[in-house]
Amino acid sequence: MKKKITFTKLDLIILGILFIFIYYFFYKVNNNLHYNWQWEKILQYFFKEKDGKIVPNVIMIGVINTLKISIYSIILSTIIGFIFGIMKASKNTFFRLISISYVESIRNIPSIVVIFVVYFFLGDIFLKIFHIEMALNFLYTKYPDFLKLILIDKGKAQVFVIGILALSLYESAYISEIVKGAILAIKKEQIDSAKSLGMNKWQRLKYIILPQAMPLIIPPLTGQMVSTIKDSAILSVISIPELTFQGMELMASTYLIFEIWIIITVIYLLINTILSHFSSFLEKRMTTK
Repeated sequence: MKKKITFTKLDLIILGILFIFIYYFFYKVNNNLHYNWQWEKILQYFFKEKDGKIVPNVIMIGVINTLKISIYSIILSTIIGFIFGIMKASKNTFFRLISISYVESIRNIPSIVVIFVVYFFLGDIFLKIFHIEMALNFLYTKYPDFLKLILIDKGKAQVFVIGILALSLYESAYISEIVKGAILAIKKEQIDSAKSLGMNKWQRLKYIILPQAMPLIIPPLTGQMVSTIKDSAILSVISIPELTFQGMELMASTYLIFEIWIIITVIYLLINTILSHFSSFLEKRMTTK
């Protein structure tokens, strides 16, 4: 049965405080700063007309790039996080030490430092070792429109890939803890039973451990997507044109300071609220099965 949405006195008090804060903010801006609000100019920065077609403009380009970065980063960070999470839950001392060293190093360094380290030092090495730079040049020559659709303009492609790598390395440290906790939550009797059936460690992992761990992993992993979207704003420091960077560029040229920051805040709030509700819904579904 569907539950009815009800408001308690506390909810009404919180809503009242929120409205008072919003009113006080606009009152102070209007009276102390004498700010000239120009909301009518904002809409043109979402979409524009080009060659008879409606195409994304500055703000929408930032939204699209933020979603691309977040999607690619959550995929890559999930793969890396699963690898290190399994290693950390392993009884193999060597694997466990590698995983602990990686996770503790990343988690105890500010995210912006991780971004700069990858951007200035590890990024070029990564691109050369895996021949990504050469592959990007070839693909952009052959399929420029498709690569622009799924990635970004050719001039920013390498920085875009490095940014995804940096964000993935940072997020994967937290995902590995989620995976490790779920694996260790599996009852020892289950693993002993699998051993008694003659399963090796890979078979136990594939058929016994991961199927039971996934319901515990998926809800917090979905919640990690919210963190990834929020953390993607850090990539503005290396000039990747995601939402925050696009907003700052737009403010520098239009001086619509408050309008643009409010719009950016609302966009992040909407995206993350939808994902948060999806995460809560998924968690309830998983726990009721």
